[in-house]
Amino acid sequence: MTATTDAQGRIWLIQGTSTSGAVTSQLAYWAPGADDIVPAGSDVNYGYVYRSTFLISNNGRFVVFQGQEGDMATLTDTTSMATRKVDVGGNNQHTHIAVDNSGNIWSIGTGLGLRRLGLNGAVTLFNLPGDRPNQVIGFDHAQPNWLWGTGYAGASLIDVETLSNRTLPVHGLIEGLALNSQGGATLLTRNGTMTSTSYFLEYLP
Repeated sequence: MTATTDAQGRIWLIQGTSTSGAVTSQLAYWAPGADDIVPAGSDVNYGYVYRSTFLISNNGRFVVFQGQEGDMATLTDTTSMATRKVDVGGNNQHTHIAVDNSGNIWSIGTGLGLRRLGLNGAVTLFNLPGDRPNQVIGFDHAQPNWLWGTGYAGASLIDVETLSNRTLPVHGLIEGLALNSQGGATLLTRNGTMTSTSYFLEYLP
């Protein structure tokens, strides 16, 4: 089970259950002081929770839940509790997603451009200059128009307003990237040979 908090203080989570050998996962939330966890809609996804994508915008308003890669996702506005199904993958070509504070869902695929799915359902594709990332991670907590990504050349910082793309070299292959609450990112990188491997923890402001 994984969880995060929205702007109203409710804790959103992916609840996994196993009944008669069938494993399912479902979006749900818990309000402080409540006795029970409440399912958010009736959608139940078959499969393990670790295969799902679960995102919340930095302002805590929009929650995205995708049961498995390639599935339609559920976009929930936690202010109005309105929920709708959205195609975040672009026919499975864009498989890594992020959501901004306005509810736009951004994605990118290997060798493909940047894709924005607006709240009105409109899809816009953008070509990025330079070394394009292979996946997007999320929006910077201090600069809401900066979208972090990773690729073979290193970490990428995309300004979604100007559509500029900056590659930040790192010490080896990126094993993971986490966004810092005050802005910037922390990366785990790996470098080495067949007989010796070193890991580095790097901070990018």
